[in-house]
Amino acid sequence: MRPDTASLRVPAYRYPPWTTLAIALGVLAGRPRLLARDSRRLASGISCLRVAGEPQALFADGGRAAGARGLLFTFNHYSRPGFKVWWIPIAMASVVPCEMHWVMATAWTFPDWLRSHTLTPLTTWLFHRLARVYGFTPMPPMPPRPWELTARANAVREVLRWTRAQARPVIGLAPEGMDPPPGKMMMPPAGVGRFIDHLARLGLAIVPVGAYEEGGALCLDFGQPYALGARDENARDSRDREVGQIVMQHIAERLPPHLRSFADSPA
Repeated sequence: MRPDTASLRVPAYRYPPWTTLAIALGVLAGRPRLLARDSRRLASGISCLRVAGEPQALFADGGRAAGARGLLFTFNHYSRPGFKVWWIPIAMASVVPCEMHWVMATAWTFPDWLRSHTLTPLTTWLFHRLARVYGFTPMPPMPPRPWELTARANAVREVLRWTRAQARPVIGLAPEGMDPPPGKMMMPPAGVGRFIDHLARLGLAIVPVGAYEEGGALCLDFGQPYALGARDENARDSRDREVGQIVMQHIAERLPPHLRSFADSPA
């Protein structure tokens, strides 16, 4: 089924000038900033933001997530030409009523020589500065480059250490880790399912979030938190795939039917 013409309208995105300038100066100076405050201001530059699922209720006494030690928000890496994926975490952080800890890429990588020797070093510098300013955990991007395997493992351990140290950890993560083809989803790369499984074993309930554009709005659909099932200690590889499938299926259920199909993962 193809979406109708109205559903193909996209919202406008603009960067509020004073907030953008303040963030840029903070990044250059390395001064810590509050993500929730900056995100609320940046999200005012989205012409229409539509939220379903009442994310504030997840933090209410007696809510479905009240018994969990923390929350892991997982969302799809929505992609289309001209859309900047950072608008999704900005929008999410603007409506979740607490400071979130995000796992973000350390750089953008490209297959061609020109961009890999210009944009990749530039984004490496910028993303590390952003991570320092907002307290994010930077993780080498997908697809993985062989010399970054140790850095990825260290980033995973850093997130787990941070989670153990917090009384109420709240984390944001896009399991796919890279742009899928427009209108598609992808299964997470190897290791992501195990990473999420570790976080779940530390007491985090998983909250699926579907992110998409429809009817001239950026839409966020927050699902109910859930827990992963029992784990077989002798089936690490199958558990990795199993958790990845569970997580992405829950996210897919928060999306319109025409956006739920999966593309082949890159080799």
